[in-house]
Amino acid sequence: MKRPYAKQSGFTIIEVIVVIVVIGILTTITIVSYAAITRDTKVQGMQNDLQTVAGVLKKYRSDTGSYPATLDEAEVTTTSGAAFTYQRDYLSGSFCLMGTIEGVSYYIESDNRSPEEGVCPIINVAMNPGSEVSNWGVYGYYSAPVTRVSVSSGPDPGYAFQTTTNSAANPQGLIHTITERAMGGVQYTCSISYRAVDSGSVGYSIVLAGRGGTPSGAYNGEGWGAKTLTLTTSWQRDSITFTTPANTGVMYLQYRLTNPASGVGIRTDGIMCTEGTTNYPYADGDTAGWEWIGTPGISASKGSPL
Repeated sequence: MKRPYAKQSGFTIIEVIVVIVVIGILTTITIVSYAAITRDTKVQGMQNDLQTVAGVLKKYRSDTGSYPATLDEAEVTTTSGAAFTYQRDYLSGSFCLMGTIEGVSYYIESDNRSPEEGVCPIINVAMNPGSEVSNWGVYGYYSAPVTRVSVSSGPDPGYAFQTTTNSAANPQGLIHTITERAMGGVQYTCSISYRAVDSGSVGYSIVLAGRGGTPSGAYNGEGWGAKTLTLTTSWQRDSITFTTPANTGVMYLQYRLTNPASGVGIRTDGIMCTEGTTNYPYADGDTAGWEWIGTPGISASKGSPL
C-alpha cells in the first residue's frame, strides 16, 4: 500500500527574499536612528560647551575689564569635540562664540542666554558704507573736491562718492571715515568698489590703503596694507588687509592717485570693513538679514555672511 505523499514544509524563494528585504529595511532604520541619536547627543554636548565657555568669558571680563583676545587666553576647555571659533567685537565690547560638529553649527553671543543655530554674524564697521548720507564722513585728499552722485549700477545702487582732481602738484583722491571707535592692534580686511568717472581717467593708478588717527584725532600714519589699482570705466572691487597701530582711535580708508594729475575722475562705493583676514561680499544694514547697529546709513551694521 502506498503511503500518501507528505507535503514538505519550508520557505519559498519569494518568502526568503521578502524576509531579507524586511531585515534590510529594519537594519537601515536602526542605523539611521542610531546615527541621528549620536549626532543629536554630540550637538547637545556642543551647546553645553558653548554655554560653559560663554560663562568663562563673562567671568574673565568681570575680572579683567574686557573679554580675552583668544580662548587660550581665558584657559578655556571643552569636552564635546566640536570645533570652536571665537570673535571679539572691539566696537561694542561683545563677543560671539560658534561651535561646529557633524556639520551642524550653533553660536552664542555675549548678550544671549542660550545658543542659536547658525553662524556668528559679522560686523561691517564702515560708517556710511553705501554713500547714502550726503557727504558724511568723506573728505578730499589734498583738498580734492567731493561730490555725491546718483548711480544705477555698482555694488550698492543709489549713490556713490567721486572726485575730479584739480591739482598737478599733489596726488589727490578721497578719504572715507571707517570708524571713530577703532582699536589698536586689530586686523581688518577692507574692500571697496571703484571705477573711473570717464574715459579720460582710464589707466591712471590709485593707491588703496588704511589710514588712522589717535583717540584724540591726531594723525598716526597711513599706507596700511597699501595696494595699487588701475582705473577703468567698469566697476571693479578689491580689498586690503592690515593691522592698526597700537595707538589707533580713528580709522580711515583712502584712495588717491599714485602720481599728481589734474582732471582725473575717481568714483567709489560699497565699503566693507570687517575684523580678520576674510574678504566678505559687500553688505550693510539695508541688506536682507542685516541691521544697522546705530543710525541707519551712518553706523556699523551686522548680519550673516553672504
